[in-house]
Amino acid sequence: MKKLIYLIVLVLILGLVLSGCLLSNVGQVPTNEQSGITYLTKGGPTESEADHFDLYAGQDMLVGEVLVWDDGTQLCVKYQLSENAILDGWLIYETHWAVGDEPLDIPQKNGNPIPGKFPYGDDDLGGVKFYQECRTFTELSVDCLNEIVIAAHAVIEKTECEVTVEAGSDFFVSDIDTMVVAGNVGGAVYPENAVLAHKPGDANSPYLPVWDTNLIPHTFDAAAEWIWESYLVVHPILGDVVTFERQFEVPGIPAGGTLYVAADNGFAVELNGVPLGNYNLFQYPTLDGLTQPYVNTTDWWNVQQYDLAANLQQGPNTLTIIGVNEYMNPDDVDKVGNFQMIGDVYYNPGGVIFEFDVDWDEVEECTTYSETAWGAVDVGEEPFDGKNWATYFNYIVCSCENVPEVINGGFESPVVVTTQGWDIYDSGTAGLGWTVEWYDGSNSYGGQNRPEPAHLELHKSGTVVSAYEGVQYAELDTDWDGPTGGLNGEPASVRIYQDLNTCPGVTYNLTYAWHPRNTGSMMKVYWNDVEVASHGGSPVSWTTESILVSQDGYSARLEFVETGTADSLGMFLDDVSVD
Repeated sequence: MKKLIYLIVLVLILGLVLSGCLLSNVGQVPTNEQSGITYLTKGGPTESEADHFDLYAGQDMLVGEVLVWDDGTQLCVKYQLSENAILDGWLIYETHWAVGDEPLDIPQKNGNPIPGKFPYGDDDLGGVKFYQECRTFTELSVDCLNEIVIAAHAVIEKTECEVTVEAGSDFFVSDIDTMVVAGNVGGAVYPENAVLAHKPGDANSPYLPVWDTNLIPHTFDAAAEWIWESYLVVHPILGDVVTFERQFEVPGIPAGGTLYVAADNGFAVELNGVPLGNYNLFQYPTLDGLTQPYVNTTDWWNVQQYDLAANLQQGPNTLTIIGVNEYMNPDDVDKVGNFQMIGDVYYNPGGVIFEFDVDWDEVEECTTYSETAWGAVDVGEEPFDGKNWATYFNYIVCSCENVPEVINGGFESPVVVTTQGWDIYDSGTAGLGWTVEWYDGSNSYGGQNRPEPAHLELHKSGTVVSAYEGVQYAELDTDWDGPTGGLNGEPASVRIYQDLNTCPGVTYNLTYAWHPRNTGSMMKVYWNDVEVASHGGSPVSWTTESILVSQDGYSARLEFVETGTADSLGMFLDDVSVD
């Protein structure tokens, strides 16, 4: 502000005496027929301000909500299951939704909506607790303040399971319950039960009892027996081949199992027809000759271990063990070149011993339940005309409760208390309400740097002119150092603005009063970055403006900018409001 009060008064008098010409260029943003109408509904621009509609399944089972909101450019629909529904096991597997001006716009046949023809949603969700989708107004062919019909369909499912088989384990050993399915006994009818084999150390045996004492590295359970198809071998010289089977059940889901097996002299193992391995059989599966090149005389005492897990199956299983007793005659030479004696039923015994365990996990029998769900105002409300149960609800696009409230539009705060009748206030000062920024001009003047933050200058009524309303008004070409400073004519033009809460599609009435301080005072007015008015001219009196403004979103910026000569003498502004 100029410190030379007499100059201020002189300019004011000249302005009043001369026939002043006020320049005002007032623009108007697009309006519509809804000007002045207030819509008091819950909808808003975010999910937290959404309209809530019940989601019913099976006509009367409340399972959640359908939330609808829009931000003035796109509409969002969210299906949300309730905590109780989720705890009960329900999940969303499909969603389908459609919009229209009336129920007949929803895809249907004979009054029954056809969710499969709804344009929006997802029919392959795989089971979720919520689903959200947003579509632009253009995609939906809707505009602000349209009252639309929304049909929101969902398929929810839950699966209930009952344990029919508990987890468990079982243990099996070689004994006379093991079956022989192929062997050497003439006239035998297979399958037949195995028998306990003649062991070294038995009666009439010339050998020490080595079968049970020499086995390494595993010790068999006491219930495991050495078995064969007959107590004594059938062919002690030519050798025997005996095929054993042990059938067993795995009632649950197979989890694991381990087999231990040994044989005099060799063996091969299969589980459910899948070979697991063999031992001491050098050219297996060839068993045409049982001489040393095919069957090893030694190492029968090494117990072999096999993992059964990969080949176990739920239900019946068959373990097959092919036991091989070696040819024994002097023309057969062992590994170290020693000739062997002629075999007989005591000198060349045959036998197999094994044990295995199996584990299984529990088995569940599950039943899946499926229900159709619809968003509705209440049970049975807004039904379609068809015989099938289906509902819809209404929604007003862009409806909201926002009221654009200009804070400190009369510039009555803070209260000016200086003897000069004016003062400057930093942007952000409590009660000021307006954000203030420097506009144009130099960053330095008179040996001083432009201060930050920017200042807004307020006058008490009568300091230069009388306030249009109340007891104070603002000047938009402000001051750098206040009423006690020494600067004059510094470039102190500012822009001031507020962000107001608005409702899309609603037209508002912007009113304010302006008064040039001198012929260099100019001001432009912006609504959401669009210039709606510009003012300037000779100082005569206050002029009031009324401008219709509208907005596509839920917030709009109101801005006043001093665009005249930046010399600390600018446009006066008062009584700003938006209704």
